[in-house]
Amino acid sequence: MISIYAIALATFMEAVRNKIVWAFGALAILAILVSRALGWVSSGEDLKVMIDVALGAMLIFGLLIASFISSHLLYQEEEKKSIYLVLSKPVSRLEYVLGKWFGLMGVLLSHIIVMLSLFLPFFLAQGGKYHNSLLVAVFTMMLEFAVVISLSLALSALTSPLFSAVMTFVISLLCHGVESILELQQYVNSVLAKRALSVMYHLLPNFSNFDYKLEAAHNMPIAINGYTFLYACAWLLLFLGSAVVITQNKQL
Repeated sequence: MISIYAIALATFMEAVRNKIVWAFGALAILAILVSRALGWVSSGEDLKVMIDVALGAMLIFGLLIASFISSHLLYQEEEKKSIYLVLSKPVSRLEYVLGKWFGLMGVLLSHIIVMLSLFLPFFLAQGGKYHNSLLVAVFTMMLEFAVVISLSLALSALTSPLFSAVMTFVISLLCHGVESILELQQYVNSVLAKRALSVMYHLLPNFSNFDYKLEAAHNMPIAINGYTFLYACAWLLLFLGSAVVITQNKQL
């Protein structure tokens, strides 16, 4: 546990010093401020638009941070040979991967806390009212980030940093449109294409299970059951397990 904590802390400190995190964070803050302007052009829906845009900004820039920072940090460690120093100590590959995961989760949690700290006072000052569905939507968003970080760690251990970052982000976006794949099959004539779409539908995680932005924007009650949590844990364990296996078999 001490090794995991030390790796997590080092990962977190290294990530927050990265300019990419600050750039994405600044853009997310800008999006929150712009959300008010977008609300003005929507008749009577300004507060709903503010929530929708703010949560959307937290999600998109959170996905960018999860995709690019994890791959960048692993690549840096290999380039600087610091990974050899870590693994030369009594630290297993499992502890190493878990430490990276916890550290990156700390970065994403900090991202969410900062965004909420800026958005909520701004939202309340505009006449909005706090409701629990907003925090529930943020919680399920963190579940999604947990899965995406584990996916990014697996891909980072397998491929180049740029390719893994792009693939993680693209796959994350595809996972948000899994439900649309079935609809797309109706407009495809090729049997091979239909089978490919069917395989994609069954292999990709369905991130709509974590998407409650609409409910939060309209102050609708959100009932979170054990399935949502277990679904996230299943994909989390699959990707983290893959990252550990790949790291164990990788020549470092």
